[in-house]
Amino acid sequence: MIIAGDSNISTFSRGCIIPEKNNEEVKISWLGPLNSSFFIDNHPSAIKLIEVFNLEQDWKILSIGTFEVFKIFHEIKSGKPKEALLLETSHLYTRIFSQLNTKGKFAWMVGMQQIKYDIYENALAISLKKIREYSREEKLPLINLANEFNQVISNICHKLSIPIINPLPKLVAQDGILKEEYLSEDKMHINSLYDQFYYDEIKKSLGITLIRKGFIESDIFGSDGHSLGSEMAKYVKFDNKTFFNMFFKALNIPELIDQRNLVSIKQELIKIINKKISDRGDSIQIDMDTDVVNDGLLDSFDLLETYTEILDLLDLKIDFQINLYYLNSINKLADYIFKYYGQKLTKRDFFVSFQGNFDIPEQKDLIIESESKIAKMDFLVFQIFNSLIKVSSPNKKIEFGFMFLWLALHQSELKNYRKAIQLIQSSREVNIMNPIKDGRVNYYLQKWFKLL
Repeated sequence: MIIAGDSNISTFSRGCIIPEKNNEEVKISWLGPLNSSFFIDNHPSAIKLIEVFNLEQDWKILSIGTFEVFKIFHEIKSGKPKEALLLETSHLYTRIFSQLNTKGKFAWMVGMQQIKYDIYENALAISLKKIREYSREEKLPLINLANEFNQVISNICHKLSIPIINPLPKLVAQDGILKEEYLSEDKMHINSLYDQFYYDEIKKSLGITLIRKGFIESDIFGSDGHSLGSEMAKYVKFDNKTFFNMFFKALNIPELIDQRNLVSIKQELIKIINKKISDRGDSIQIDMDTDVVNDGLLDSFDLLETYTEILDLLDLKIDFQINLYYLNSINKLADYIFKYYGQKLTKRDFFVSFQGNFDIPEQKDLIIESESKIAKMDFLVFQIFNSLIKVSSPNKKIEFGFMFLWLALHQSELKNYRKAIQLIQSSREVNIMNPIKDGRVNYYLQKWFKLL
């Protein structure tokens, strides 16, 4: 399953999502300020969307609309008749949705209509530059137009038998404006804490129950995995070296992150930006400190595409509250991205946790930093780790102290503190291999008992 589209998909940013009946993670893909012009002009985001949707055999959910409403609103203010614009919009979306629905299993997701900025009146609005708050009276014309647009697209979906995922009636006040308590900190998107409203609508419209990672119980010895572990354990002699060899071969995460990665990020950024400039026929070559914004070298869409491309290359999640306007050079943008990239989990973090001595003051902070990242391991890393636990524990008894430790850290991140405490206490038992003997057990026990 894929959920793709404009920034309204930030609602799904709180942990990985999987269907209840399988463990295949739902792919979330942000494609920028999507509207019909992207498809008419063969914009790279639209081309990517069509390619990805054509390859997907399961459901494909598209969030589109908020930037189309901005576009229509701008054209109405310039003197064009609203009825003619909505009729043209109907024809365009009939063609677009027919193409996306060629192989079936296509659904439209209605997102919140943003009102904090108008992309067509503020050249750098896509950078989320701070502007004043709008009053209720200023919001209503845009909200009312969004409701008319949503009705037009709903009619198309009914005609083409395309399911509609629309939780907004449960989230808005009588005037159609989203209730304040459901807004994220940026006041422009639905807070990801309320993603369940979308999951409920997906279940109602598509018959699929989606579960966020945070709601998944960790059954270490599930019935399906244990028989596989028992069978493999007959042929594999497990020690910590065997574990790390298998674990690191299966993991698709960096070995380590250091200044070489910052250099690589800068090199990739300069390639991306120079290509955009050369594609326009310009021969300008920029350096690391060139002001690509105020010198007019990149417009707001170029900035957004550059940011998205580099994050895709680095497999980083999108930060929807970033102010790109002030990250106006390669050095500034690279330094910002590297700060977040450095927070990614690496193979070195597992080694630091395994080999480090918490009782040595020079190592303590490094161990805490690495183990905080281990605690936040994503669903795929946890699945690989959990599978190896089963493989190495044919008698349903975990035999390694570091396994108890990492399971405890993972449970603490899920706020299952009682389970975390049980696991961390087991990590120091003398009858297991590599028991945790240093002071970190007491450190975490004190920390988690306070959170009960």
